[in-house]
Amino acid sequence: MKRMSSNLAQPVEMVQDKIERQWQSMPTQTRAFLLETPLESLDLRRFAKFWSSPELVGYTRGMGAAGDVRDASYRLALSYLKLGKTQEAQAVMLNGSFIMECMDTSIEIIVRWCRKDANPPEAQLFSLALEKKAPQAMLVFLQRMLRMFCGSSKKAVVDLLGKTGDDSGHSIKRRSSSSMSEGKQIQLIIEDDENTNERHVIDIGSSTTLKTLFNDYAEKRGVSLRLLRFSYQDKTLFLSSAGNRTPDEL
Repeated sequence: MKRMSSNLAQPVEMVQDKIERQWQSMPTQTRAFLLETPLESLDLRRFAKFWSSPELVGYTRGMGAAGDVRDASYRLALSYLKLGKTQEAQAVMLNGSFIMECMDTSIEIIVRWCRKDANPPEAQLFSLALEKKAPQAMLVFLQRMLRMFCGSSKKAVVDLLGKTGDDSGHSIKRRSSSSMSEGKQIQLIIEDDENTNERHVIDIGSSTTLKTLFNDYAEKRGVSLRLLRFSYQDKTLFLSSAGNRTPDEL
């Protein structure tokens, strides 16, 4: 609460200047789309239609362009909250959450989801953001998202090893529930890039799917799988494309 009071005490002019700078991190047409569309109409289908246009679809892909839009959206939402502009804050918060969905699942798949439902249940993070309507709930959500993903992103770096790796320091070694899968045994080191001293060493069968591995890891950490990002050799592993692959296939 003390931190919140300090933020709200910033001069209005300073916050407004920050808002203008943050809008510059996104395509120019985004501002009109988010602030002129009625808030109740900003469902997943509306976002999918907007961001899938040929001139904008590139902003939904990769950690670079998509990550910049996501980060700017969440920071912009915080700035609007400081001014008491709850509706504007919610609109740009939803935008950041939609882009984050795109970083996990391609926008083409999301468009297909939306043919049946304006807010399909598969988009769990976006659905969670839709529920955050009270200023305090939005503040907590935004601070959590920024802490986990912006700047030093909360992705897990997967280092695949064919032999036993270093199990020193804060390593946590356990046998995955999927370790009896067919194929040779392989040891994976999952390293949190926010704390490279924290390593989780997991023994699995080489034919175990990555989705099973990711689910086991998320369960152990006590977080939703949708809130984690994994990469291997600096390439993001998307569940939609890599979830059914195995370590051998990588």
